[in-house]
Amino acid sequence: MADGCEEEDGEGEQQMVEEVEEGLRECALQGSKRRKRPVPPSLPLGRRSSGACVETDAAPAALDVEGRRRAAMDLLLQFHG
Repeated sequence: MADGCEEEDGEGEQQMVEEVEEGLRECALQGSKRRKRPVPPSLPLGRRSSGACVETDAAPAALDVEGRRRAAMDLLLQFHG
């Protein structure tokens, strides 16, 4: 009778090992499904590989250097003038 119990224990252990291994495989697969970080807005639109939300035909806005300088001076004078 002791031999029968040992065989059942061996099969039970093997089944338990298989269940744990399967659970570990599922955990490893779930970890790879993590979303990637969004691309920072400072990068040009052309370098973005997944442009589902962004139009690739859109050209970057032209910089208005004088307008930005004027706005910065207005803020400076508003708080320190």
